[in-house]
This record gives sequence, C-alpha cells and structure tokens, in this order.
Amino acid sequence: MGIDGPIDSFAPFHNINCPRGFLYFNRQGELRISVLPAYLSYDAPWPVRKIPLRCTAHYVAYHVESKVYAVATSTSTPCTRVPRMTGEEKEFETIERDERYVHPQQEAFCIQLISPVSWEAIPNA
Repeated sequence: MGIDGPIDSFAPFHNINCPRGFLYFNRQGELRISVLPAYLSYDAPWPVRKIPLRCTAHYVAYHVESKVYAVATSTSTPCTRVPRMTGEEKEFETIERDERYVHPQQEAFCIQLISPVSWEAIPNA
C-alpha cells in the first residue's frame, strides 16, 4: 500500500467492523477507512512492538547483509555445583543444601537472531 499524500480531513472512527479506527479524505476526494495495528504501542516517539524473548536482552544490533536483528540475551540459573581442583584435573561437586538455601545465580549468555518479518527467533542459527 502506498501513501495517499496530503490529507484534507481526518476523524476518529469506531464501530464493530473498525475498532478504534479512523477515516480520512485524500486530495482525490477518496474516503479511506483505516485502523492502526493493535500489536503496536503508540505511546512513545516511535511505534513500539514487544516480542516475548523469555530472557533478558542486553544489546540489539541490526545486521544489514542478512537483514536480521542480533540480540545478546542472558538467562539466570542457580549454581548448584562447585569446581574442585584435584591435581591437574577439575571436578565438579554438587552442593547439597536444604530447600530454604538460596543458591548463587549464574548468567548464561547467548546471541539470538530475530527475523524482522515474523519477529521470531531463527532456529538453529
């Protein structure tokens, strides 16, 4: 869909077929009935869309050649093993505590590639 150009008049429009929509007349006198996408938030200077990552995002970068977003994320997991050095080798010993013990948290980082078309993580990337 192209841009209609200058708008002569604009008004909010709300009915069962067009919830929270708007209508306008363009320069050619054509009436357009439109609605903005519901998945976007317009409370910021730019439209914002949230996608569920189920982890903490630390950095986002757009890769121009492959046209995907690279997102550095982390998840926090409880650390239940302690490394022990025995001579030249390292062994992991499991910490056994009661259920009220708060284990230290360890962050596991990864980079996810997000498609700007479907806004989902690209599997096996």
